This record gives sequence, C-alpha cells and structure tokens, in this order.
Amino acid sequence: MINSFFARFIPVAIAVVGLVSCSFQANTSKDVNTVSSPSPAFVPWQGLKRLYLLGGNANPIFSIAISPDNKTVLTGSFDGILKKWSIEERKTIQQPDLEETVTAIEYSPNGQTFVTGDVDGRVSLWNAQTGEIIWSYIRHRFVVTSVAISPDGKLLATGSWDRTVKLWDLATGSYIKTIALHPSQVQSIAFSPDGKAIVSADYDGAVKMWQISNGKLIRPFAGNTFPVSQIIFSADGKTLASGSHDGSIRFWDVETGLLKNTLQAHSLAVTDIAFSPDGTILASTSQDGTIKIWELKNFRRLNTLSGNIILRIAISNNNRWLVTGDEKGYVTIWEVI
Repeated sequence: MINSFFARFIPVAIAVVGLVSCSFQANTSKDVNTVSSPSPAFVPWQGLKRLYLLGGNANPIFSIAISPDNKTVLTGSFDGILKKWSIEERKTIQQPDLEETVTAIEYSPNGQTFVTGDVDGRVSLWNAQTGEIIWSYIRHRFVVTSVAISPDGKLLATGSWDRTVKLWDLATGSYIKTIALHPSQVQSIAFSPDGKAIVSADYDGAVKMWQISNGKLIRPFAGNTFPVSQIIFSADGKTLASGSHDGSIRFWDVETGLLKNTLQAHSLAVTDIAFSPDGTILASTSQDGTIKIWELKNFRRLNTLSGNIILRIAISNNNRWLVTGDEKGYVTIWEVI
C-alpha cells in the first residue's frame, strides 16, 4: 500500500491528466449560473444551467459515471471515497471508503453493477443497489487508468500504467487474455459500440484499435504526438475522438483510420471529453479551467464555462445532464437548456 501523499498523488495526477499544476480561483457560488453563446438562432447546448454543487472536500475527483437510468452519479476521489449521488434528490446515497484513490469507474449497460479501478491496480465489481462488492482482485501491477464494459455487459476491459490492456469475464472476474501491450503507459480504453473491437491510447500519444476475437491490431490512428488523456467512440461507432495534453481534440473515421479534423480546443492539456448521445455534440474539459461545448457538424464552439480545473465530465444518455468533477472535489450538475 502506498502511504506517502506525494507518492500517491503524483503518479495518479499524471495518469489522469498530467500534473495538475495550474491554479485558478474556485467558483463555489451556489446561485444558478447560465452561460450562453451569442448566436442569433437557438441551438440546444448553447445554454447550460448550473443546478447545484455537491461535495467540495479538497480531494480531486478522478473518476465519474452516470447511471444508464440517468438517476444517479458515481464519483471516485483521491482520498479513496466512492460516492453515489442521487441527481434529483441532491444527496449522497452510498459512500464506501476504498482507502485507495479511485481512478476509473463505469456502470454496466443494465445499471445493476459497476466497476472501479484504483491506484494499486485493483479492479472491483459492485452491486449498484446495495453497494456491496461482488468480486475484487489486484489485476495490474500499477495504476488502473481506465475500465470499459462491453455493450452486451459480458466483458470487462482494463487499461493500466503497466502498459497492458486486459480482458476479463465481468460476472466472475476471470482472466481471458491480454489484448494489447503498449510501449508506454495506457491512458484510456473504449469498446466499440458493436462490441467487436477495443481502442486504447497511451502516454506517447499512440491510439490503436484491436480485434476482440483474436487480439490482433486492426489499425493505428495517427496524429497525436502528446499523451492522450481520453479516447471515446461516438454512439454510432463511426467516429473516434481523443483529447490530448497539447490541448487538442482529434477526430478519426473509424472505418478508414483517417484523421477527419483537429480542434486546438484548449490552451492547456485536455483532461476529459464526452459525446452527446446522438454524437452531434462534444464536451471537453481542460487544465485551463474551462468546459467547452462543440457542435460537430461544423466543428464550432457553442459554449465556454470557466471555474476550477475540471478533471472529469459525463453526459447522461437522455441528453439532459452534464456532470463534472473538479480538482477541489466538487461535483457539479448542469442542465442542458
């Protein structure tokens, strides 16, 4: 077990977004805050209303997930506290103490279970209703940076700073195989929407897609030369997007592997990105202290919100909620208007 504060924080901070070294004035006002872009025609996502803040215990939020039924939010923080929040009731439902920093969270497609990964390489499956652990094993030699569950809910993939991407049986936690061995630390992984492939990105900027059935490389996606913070598929599986430490967001055609567009979205490292359910909107967060909303048909910015450094962001599958977790331990619920 790692006991030193700095021994724990430094590798985790780098694994999540790079060193979080910038300083911004905390925006902790609880008044409703609406920010809109100056456009003559109303477009959804041009307005975001901040409904409320949760938490704020000075422990950075390193992982976040919204339940498939859009009713609850899971957050994992540096101090090892895993919290389950009710969006409508604005309160904590469960709060187990994992002792080690929670670096990754994902709900299963049916919402009955969820998976966490932590700084010690441990991966755990939880009952989402009771908050009880179903199984828990040390699965990697170093920080688990990313977890992903297949669309059919049968497979679990984990990525780690031990440079591997591994595949497991979700129900039992049994090892299936190692899908990928990267030359540097794995930062992010994601299943394709059809469940046939998995993409992984590493600290050297490499992005690669692998066949689940045989573990073979399908294709690389070229363009990143800086560490990748996050990699995600659009819901239709046609577009792959990455957020990088150089502040850029890149978009590739999944079928051809060709780079479609690059946005120099932020002045500092991108910490997280999220697609809207229909794939027309992308939200990005950065060490520069901003949340930006992008319309992808014309790759134009609809909205910019400023405040603390946001480390994690998620969009509900009903397109109603945007949830963020920041460096100060605040979880903010935004409503799309």
